[in-house]
Amino acid sequence: GGITIYNSNSKFKNCSFENFKSEDALNIISSTFSLKNCIFSSHFSDAFDGDFVEGSIINCSFSNILGDGVDFSGSKAVVRNSSFENISDKAISVGEGSHVEVSTCKINNVSFGLVSKDLSITKASNNTVTDAKTAAFAAFQKKNSFGPASIIVSKPKTSDCKQLFLIQDGSTGRLDDQVVNTSIFKTTDLY
Repeated sequence: GGITIYNSNSKFKNCSFENFKSEDALNIISSTFSLKNCIFSSHFSDAFDGDFVEGSIINCSFSNILGDGVDFSGSKAVVRNSSFENISDKAISVGEGSHVEVSTCKINNVSFGLVSKDLSITKASNNTVTDAKTAAFAAFQKKNSFGPASIIVSKPKTSDCKQLFLIQDGSTGRLDDQVVNTSIFKTTDLY
């Protein structure tokens, strides 16, 4: 990461992260954290990468990101009232046994809106997703050493998305308490 925090409590408020060429602009590992009123823009790869973290992202902005906006692994977190614009891959990626709640976020012009993968559970409520090139919401298994994932979505607002859901057979998707149909595909075909 351009900035890396390891095994430390960290709070970022009213910070701006711009034009990073590193794999992650901000990488926090094995720590508690909070990001509030922060701006991430024009990054070569992922903006924020949280590995084995616990914390929150509130009122933050992510724009012009060539990787993921937010990428969690083995984490427990909340993302709320944040915006994601022009994200080349996933606005929010939840992986490797993470538990993440995403609410009242605005997501526009992305490949994926929210992705839950590899034994993760993602709960999404009152989010707006527009112009998702692959899917607004997805759940699948990417790594053989893990398993399927689940994504629980309530009260979404979507438009101009290629598809609302992409749920791999074995994984689980729910929309307002209704089970979403699954499909058979190889995750390698998505990358």
